[in-house]
Order: sequence, then structure tokens, then C-alpha cells
Amino acid sequence: MRPTIGIAAAEAWLDALARRPERPGPYGLELMTELLERLDRPQDRFAAIQVAGSRGKGSTCSLLSAALHAGDRHVGLTTSPHLVDVTERLRLNERDVDAERLLGWVGEIGAVRDELEPSYFELLMAVAFHAFAEEQVDVGVIEVGLGGRLDASTTCQPIVSVITRIGLEHRDRLGPDLTSIAGEKAGIIRPGVPVVLGPNEPEVEDVVRARADELSAPLRIVTTEEVEAAPATSLSGPAQAENAAVAAAVLDELARVRPELGITSDQRDAGFAAVRCPGRLQLLSPRPDATRLGARELLVDVSHDPTGIANLRRHVESLDRAVAPVFACLADKELAAIATELAQGPRLSHATFHVPELGGPRTQPAADIVQTLTAAGLTAQPHPDLVTALTTAADQDALVVAFGSFRVAGEAIRLHADTP
Repeated sequence: MRPTIGIAAAEAWLDALARRPERPGPYGLELMTELLERLDRPQDRFAAIQVAGSRGKGSTCSLLSAALHAGDRHVGLTTSPHLVDVTERLRLNERDVDAERLLGWVGEIGAVRDELEPSYFELLMAVAFHAFAEEQVDVGVIEVGLGGRLDASTTCQPIVSVITRIGLEHRDRLGPDLTSIAGEKAGIIRPGVPVVLGPNEPEVEDVVRARADELSAPLRIVTTEEVEAAPATSLSGPAQAENAAVAAAVLDELARVRPELGITSDQRDAGFAAVRCPGRLQLLSPRPDATRLGARELLVDVSHDPTGIANLRRHVESLDRAVAPVFACLADKELAAIATELAQGPRLSHATFHVPELGGPRTQPAADIVQTLTAAGLTAQPHPDLVTALTTAADQDALVVAFGSFRVAGEAIRLHADTP
């Protein structure tokens, strides 16, 4: 049996790893590949569905997991980042793993940590593969972290590859335009493995089609008609029809390549109707036992690009209520385009935006966000931290809307759950 470290040591190690700066230098798969070799290649011992994209990949992964579970398949799901607790990143049969179990798997992998020193994401992806193999899941649904070609998740062996909508993101690492970014996302395509591509710009389709042709990978592009006819889901917002159409197409491909894993349309629809994906236009009810933010109704959303923000804006406008928005984003996001989009709605354009200082090397300074929002004709005020921004917004007689990043949404959910 592989030597392990104890639960307490695993917890301390995971916490330290989460705080460690990103590893310098170019990304690559060499360390992750070596780590998995020492773990006896767990990624080879389950059927994987790998999902890349800029928007909708988390929701698509959740839809796939929920549908497969409704079809009585033993399913694992790994997503990132988490909103409140790291245990959210690993789900078995639609239940987040408990902390002790997660740390037990971390401890088993910890035996090789001193020599290899994986990153936080590499470690947790290896833990997911290890857990899925140990649990003998029928299908593991794997969300790509960043890009695709060099992402740690690309060490898995998918039987279906998925690319959702692609937008301008992480341009410092993935390239300056949609064509470059699409090339990185298309790096998940494998020889002969079917690919499902969500609705995208023509230049994205061209890149993905060329890569699929090069590798003789059957390509299915989800059409507008499929989106219009997509099964209903429990998730809010117009973008979810697109995600549902993509997930439905993936399930079709899964049944074609592995008939024994196929599920019925009724099972699919039942799963879609029961799916949970926190932070996607999630409306939290006020709680009478709480103070400040928890006593308020709260809307949280992780949207962080102009298209996602447009969906959020339309949803907020449909509520016909005064809002108190709390917004911050990372430095690589299209802040000017986001600000322009936010200014299009009368509800948001008359609100005061509460902008926290998030801190950290990848975040956009609050002063820059306030300046950009103000230039777009919006009213905004900075706050020294996220807690101050959220609690100040909660003092207004309005619906608190927390959005722009996983960190903003996650902290809002955590504060809303706190009791006095």
C-alpha cells in the first residue's frame, strides 16, 4: 500500500499549497504526468468526459453529472475554483465529498509531494483522478482549469471532449484573440475521440474544426435549433439553454461511443431539473436568524465576461427591483466592455456599485474599477475589502447582487450563511 500522511498533516499541507505563489515559468504537463505515473495512472481506470471553454463549462459539467446520476450511473465530478469550501471541487454521485475523505486522498498523494511539488490545482486534479479510480466510477466529468492544451486535466483519457462558448480571457497566457484562445482550448481534442462544440463565433469554429479534422475526431457543433429546443433545467438565466443543449449533445455522443453508459431522455430531463450549480444567478432567501447580509435576499453570479454580464443584467432588469451591486474582477478581464454592458440597464445604471479591494497579484485594483465604471456613466465607491463592501450593500433597502468573480460570489455565500 502507498504510504500516506495523516489527516492533520494533509490539511496543513493543502492550506500551505493554496497560499503558495504560482509556480514561475511556462506551464506544462510534465510534472502532472510524472505524479500520475507514481500513482499508477488512475486516469486510465474510468471513462472521462473533459469539458473546456470560457463560459458555461461549470454549468455544463454539473448538468452532465446530474443527468448521469439520474440515470443510475456512478459518476464523479471535479470542477474549479470552489466558492466557499475546497470540498466543492470533488463530487461523487451529486454529493460533495466530506473534508476527512478529501484529506485522506490528499494524504495518500502527499507521499510524493516533497520531490515533485505539484501546484494546488495539479494536486487537486490528481486527487480527483485517484478518487474516481478508487471509487470505480462509471464516468468522471472533468472541468478544465485554464485553457486546455497544457491544463493538468488534459492528462485524463476522455471518451468525449467538450468545448463550450469561448471568449477573450487569460490573454497573457492563452493568446491575444479568439483564434489563439480557441487553439489552446482545442488542445483537449484527441485522435478519434468525438468532440462537442457549443455555439461560437465563426473563427472559433474554424479553429476547432481544423484541429478535429487533423486528428480524425468526429465533430458535432450544437446548433441554434438545438438550443431553442433544449431541455429545461433548474438553473436560472438564458445562457442555461445553451449549456443544456451542449450537455444533451454530449450525452448523445456518450451513448453512441459507449452504449452501456447511455441514459434515457426521461432520466436526462430529471437530472437537468434537479441540477445544482452554486453561483450561477443563485438567489438566496433571507434568514430570520441572521444579521446583516444573511437577513437580506442575495443574488450571486460568477459571470466575469461581457456576455455573462449581459445575461446577468437582463436577469436583474427582469426582477424589477432596486439593487445594491457588489462587483470586482480579475485584472485580465475586459473591464471597459463589462462597464459598458452594465450601463445598458436602467436598474443597474441607477444603482451605486460597491467595489471591494480584493488584493492579490491577479486582481484589478478597486480604484481602477471605480474609474472605469464612472467613465461608463455609473456610480461607484471603493471599499477596503470584500466584507465591508458586502455589509455596506446589505444596509441598503435593495437586493444585494454580488458578481464579477468566484471570490466575490463565494464570500457573499459564506457571509449569507453566517449566523450571529
